[in-house]
Amino acid sequence: MKLKSFAYAKINLGLRILRKRPDGFHDIDTVFQRVSWADAITFESADQHDFSCSDPFLMEDPEANLVVRAVRAVEEAVGGKLPLRIHLDKRLPFGAGLGGGSSDCAATLLACRDEAVRLHGVRLPDELLESIARRLGSDVPFFLRSGAQRGTGTGTTLDRVLRTDGEPWQLAMPVVLVVPDIHISSGTAYRGVDPRSYEEYELPPHAIVVTDDMARYRRSLVNDFEPSVFAAFPQIERIKLMLLDHGARYASLSGSGSAVFGIFGSADTASECAEEMRRGNPQSWRTWVGMPA
Repeated sequence: MKLKSFAYAKINLGLRILRKRPDGFHDIDTVFQRVSWADAITFESADQHDFSCSDPFLMEDPEANLVVRAVRAVEEAVGGKLPLRIHLDKRLPFGAGLGGGSSDCAATLLACRDEAVRLHGVRLPDELLESIARRLGSDVPFFLRSGAQRGTGTGTTLDRVLRTDGEPWQLAMPVVLVVPDIHISSGTAYRGVDPRSYEEYELPPHAIVVTDDMARYRRSLVNDFEPSVFAAFPQIERIKLMLLDHGARYASLSGSGSAVFGIFGSADTASECAEEMRRGNPQSWRTWVGMPA
């Protein structure tokens, strides 16, 4: 077997933090949307397991990487070894709210399921694969699915976002992503939010996004991490304002940050904004322009 897989980033279209749970996690309500910026992962059958990565930082403790943990979890589930040579070409910044590690993990789970069939004649049911994904990380189950998904509970309860006519909805407008050289841990971000302030709100995010009304987005679509993240890192708020100044019809922090995205009315406007963001701004900012995936 030799397979090249792309592990796509995600953005959060709205993110409400509802309450802290007895287990220490938080209940949220969000819409996950995949975008076409991606890591590339190569899987190849081998005599023994081997993992490599283009980013040396992620090789300091390979067994802690979600790619390797995904392999180990599937091996445990099927009761047999999966000797794969895996190379991760890391293109997505980590600690940016884009879910890159979770996406790498999900792509690996899918590749390992196929390899388990080939080597051991065992195919893991979808329900078991999702259960493994939930154990590995809150965002991982989303990346096993396609299309925009509403995430509730800790983000692992997923439902396809549907238009009012019952057909699947997906964002269909260009996106610009800007990622400063700032890493924000989810734990730190959650400590800055008082979920008691957000118990009541007008409409859940999925009911807003399906309107495709950017004025409604700006008025009602909220990421509850923004106030505390912007207070701690004014540069991130500046990026949001710059995106709006350069033509974004809506802009927001993704997840707990530090990535900020803008939604644009045309590919030309998005490309012009991306060029403006690259020109004269810190070289440590990474700027990407593309479409939902």
